[in-house]
Amino acid sequence: ENFSKLSGLRLNNKKTKALWIGSNAGNVLRLCPDQPFQWIQNKIKTLGVWLAINHEEMIRINYEEKLEKVKNCLNNWQLRRLTLLGKIAVIKSLAASQLVYVLASLVTNQKAIAEINSLFYDFLWSGRGDKIKRSTIINDYSEGGLKMLDIESFNKALKITWIKKYFEKENHSKWKIFFDLELQNKGNSAILTGNLNKKDINKFYCFSNPFFKEIIEIWSDINYEQHITSKEQLQSQPLWHNSLIRIANRPVCYKNWVKKDITKVKQIMETPTQFLSHSAFQTKYGINECLITYLGIVDAVKSLTKTHNIGDHMANHHKPQFPIDELVNCKKPSKKAYKQLVARKTTTASKMQMNWQTDISKYTADTIITWKEAYLLPFKVTKSTYLIEFQFKLLHKKLPTNSFLYKINIKDTENCSFCKTQKEEIIHLFWNCEHVTLLWNSIETMLKQQNIVPINFSIDIAIALGLKQSLSKINFLLSSCFLVARNYIWKCRANENMPTLKAFLYQLEKFYLLECSENEKLHNEIKTLFPSFKI
Repeated sequence: ENFSKLSGLRLNNKKTKALWIGSNAGNVLRLCPDQPFQWIQNKIKTLGVWLAINHEEMIRINYEEKLEKVKNCLNNWQLRRLTLLGKIAVIKSLAASQLVYVLASLVTNQKAIAEINSLFYDFLWSGRGDKIKRSTIINDYSEGGLKMLDIESFNKALKITWIKKYFEKENHSKWKIFFDLELQNKGNSAILTGNLNKKDINKFYCFSNPFFKEIIEIWSDINYEQHITSKEQLQSQPLWHNSLIRIANRPVCYKNWVKKDITKVKQIMETPTQFLSHSAFQTKYGINECLITYLGIVDAVKSLTKTHNIGDHMANHHKPQFPIDELVNCKKPSKKAYKQLVARKTTTASKMQMNWQTDISKYTADTIITWKEAYLLPFKVTKSTYLIEFQFKLLHKKLPTNSFLYKINIKDTENCSFCKTQKEEIIHLFWNCEHVTLLWNSIETMLKQQNIVPINFSIDIAIALGLKQSLSKINFLLSSCFLVARNYIWKCRANENMPTLKAFLYQLEKFYLLECSENEKLHNEIKTLFPSFKI
């Protein structure tokens, strides 16, 4: 009451809830009985997080609440006709944002994370099963992915920020006391600057706080270096809590060495190939160490050299995968950690790429495809997420042609929707079919008549299908033109119409009308090349 008189901050007694914790949990005693406090027995909510006497119950109710919010959010957007990119934007901005505070603050509920991951992918593919491997779709655009959120990596990246906060000297928060208690018998922060794998953490280290243990395990996922390939990398290795430097088949830490700031392999080496003698070591660091103990560390490092077959060469500017100093100085540590974690899980569609090269080798001698450029091309030539998704599915050969639909008993025939005689596959539908070939020839003739391309120009299959860019000075416009042509062919197939040049030009004009609305430079180029277009 006295504090409220001075500060103007008054406690709302009617809305105040109280919960006994620790050894007093379940106590029925009510403090300040004259005040209308609400005394709660099991759980209480503060700052959006449920706090409960039972730790497992606390984790469960917090994740279940967020899980329900994610379900409601995705259900609200499920019936809207969104593209894959649109759905990923919803997942990242509206669904995953509900989880940030809980993921960053509480021990991970693996069952809930798995369920959330399933919800995300069911929403992405409209409950029809994954069409593209998850390890591919989480990849960057340049690697054939769509930057789909990986919830497991997202969860780990959020928790990494606690490491950064712990090492920040200007951060004097009281929660650091709990970290210090966990680290005091493990060489203090030496365990965080070590090189531990998760197996050793679970086998040799005991933590009373499960949240702290999870943070250490996540940090090892990001920071652990399994292979040593050079003398420089060897010298930069930490001596303590290092799964590669073992005594009695386990990592070690000598606290008296840590107090003298002896933490790296290079500190016990006289030259890149020679270790300090026992007497030289004691003289240099002013430490009285047993000969057997010192030689044990030296032998452990030598054993590492033999095991990893380290040569005499020196690597240039080696640094750990995510060193502590870089983490502390990084403005967005979660983003950097997320990229590293995702990079370890991603795969490229190498089999599909080889299939493309085999397919086009029948029609062109130049089968070398720069896949990074091919994947990024639709993002460069259009802002339409519909067209980007269409090209993404085409490059991954996930467009449902008649040959595929016939196999799963949806179509009665596998023949082409246009010519009705040949098997409808990607190459045939977009290149081989006589009706489609006629359209490509008409487009080529039109481009030459408009003096847009030289007289010796010919549309190559790789350029037509968006696997390569034209070498022309106006490759940007040609690539967008051919992208619209491919999508027009696909629309004609869906509507059971024959492709014609007139109808294609109408589609192209509509496309440029939308693209030019915010791009004056493109508008001027289109008006120069296609003066008949009403843009």
